[in-house]
Amino acid sequence: MGHRALLVTLTTGVALLLAGAGLAQEQATAVEVGVSPGLVWGTSTYGLHFSQQMEGVSGDVVAESELQWPLTSMDIGFDVSWRVPRRLHGHWGGWVRSRFAVGEPVGRMEDSDWLTAKGEGVDRTRISYTESKVKGGSLVADAGFYLSKSPVEESPPGGEWDLHFGYRHEAVYLEAWGVEDGWQMAPLGQQSQIFVDSHTEMADFDAHHLFPYAGVLYRVKAGKRFRCEIRGVGMGFVSVETDDHVLRSKKLQSLGWGLGALVGARPEWVFEKDKKSGKGASVSIGLGVEAQYARTLVGTMEQAYYDDDPGLPGDQSDQEIPDSDYFAQVIRVGGEVFLRVLF
Repeated sequence: MGHRALLVTLTTGVALLLAGAGLAQEQATAVEVGVSPGLVWGTSTYGLHFSQQMEGVSGDVVAESELQWPLTSMDIGFDVSWRVPRRLHGHWGGWVRSRFAVGEPVGRMEDSDWLTAKGEGVDRTRISYTESKVKGGSLVADAGFYLSKSPVEESPPGGEWDLHFGYRHEAVYLEAWGVEDGWQMAPLGQQSQIFVDSHTEMADFDAHHLFPYAGVLYRVKAGKRFRCEIRGVGMGFVSVETDDHVLRSKKLQSLGWGLGALVGARPEWVFEKDKKSGKGASVSIGLGVEAQYARTLVGTMEQAYYDDDPGLPGDQSDQEIPDSDYFAQVIRVGGEVFLRVLF
């Protein structure tokens, strides 16, 4: 996974730099390219629940499960942005930004299960909990655009509010290994401890989160060097996830739709090129911060055994599992330091 992520990172970085150089050839087009190491903190959570009949129990039994995966890691980003004059008035601009995790995520996968049996007077009760070591990586790609009333090289006093829209794609691939801490409820209501060697793979998790968005972008300049952009957007949310419980020979596939929101700010300081000679390029350094939350409102999960589950009696190879209601939730907070070259 590490070599593949590194190859994708370098390829994307070169592609963005070439795209920036190409755009810079367009007359009156302002182009900037940049690189930015950073840190992202966050979690990706999904859950399912379904009702079933159990022998000897009156009424339906509601089973619930929830998995929380860590997204916290060091990352590196590449970006290219541009500003193009419009024929009548003002200009339009945009960017393509991508960020890749560097190294393994910090944290543990947490897996919890609950049962509720109202007919037996049993309220929602947690019946198992495990923590597993996580390996893997993530990618965030963001293509944003805005429409401005001001010329390319000018900004009105007090800043300007622009219409802002775009598309964001987040991909996560993680593996869970062993059980470092865990328990399950025994028949007499006691907790039975669980331990699985860290060299045993428990699950593979592959998620793609799609976010079309629209909102506002506020851009302001102060003095000769300082400028800042602040954005706030509402997001549509489509979650496509696959969870392969390797140890149990069971695969879960889910699809959900929902809503989300994102806010961010990017203050930076610009060091302009030599105006007398007109040669060279300006350079800027800055900080980027953003916070994001999204949750599905409707969703379905399909489950199927592709082999026997060694942890259960009998043979589950051909056992059918009913579809479940499903939800996904993403919480992400990120920070970066970036260096950009302005043509």
